[in-house]
Amino acid sequence: MDQLATFVINLDSSPERLSATAVQMDKIGLTFVRLAAVDGRRLDHKTLGIGAINTIGRQLTPGEVGCFQSHIKAAEAFLQTDAELGLVLEDDVAVTEHTMATLQAFCRDWPRQSIWDVANLARPAKRYFTPIRDAVWSGPLPLFQAHYMPVTTTALMWTRGGARAFLMMVQATGMRYPVDVQIQRWIARTDRGLACQPAPFGVRSEISTISTDHRRSSKGLRGHRLRLMHLIQIHLLGLKARLRAQGRLS
Repeated sequence: MDQLATFVINLDSSPERLSATAVQMDKIGLTFVRLAAVDGRRLDHKTLGIGAINTIGRQLTPGEVGCFQSHIKAAEAFLQTDAELGLVLEDDVAVTEHTMATLQAFCRDWPRQSIWDVANLARPAKRYFTPIRDAVWSGPLPLFQAHYMPVTTTALMWTRGGARAFLMMVQATGMRYPVDVQIQRWIARTDRGLACQPAPFGVRSEISTISTDHRRSSKGLRGHRLRLMHLIQIHLLGLKARLRAQGRLS
């Protein structure tokens, strides 16, 4: 799979997690490049995470800033290669019996398919999605166009165009949500996300060290207003998906 570049995001302080991930990759014979994760505790997270105040009612935590910056770094590293697809894994990833066959199908069928930018391979498609026809997908698991992308960033597959678009989006908007939620909302606008059902990767039981702190919930009137806006957006996404399935929306 020469067209695939694989990166594992791992904090310098967590060599044991890297070793555990290497065991997982050895099971399927997948080579990877370790990418040093960004430790948000060492950054000016109060400045970097301030853009989220107007979207989720609080600043991003140090762990969220570090996770976001790590995925920016991973997208940039992928674009420095000649590979057509970039697989970005966090160091709590687990392989399944369908992992390698799914990756092979992406490399065989989908490097140049024009309808996608990113695939979430560690969470199944849910809520609003459209099946991909078997004629263009030969993987072992059903593949869907995910109008409402699953959250978490344990295993993301990028196209080159998708990685560039992600970096341009972040440059234009800044970090306005945790990275998984920002990708979810971005894909809700572009409709260029994929997911399988079930997911070809899993997650090991360890607590994440890349995002080392728990998210604080939004509080007060602003938090209630933002959650209401989010529910409205979910409803509109569902309506859009139903219209598309009925052929009434291109």
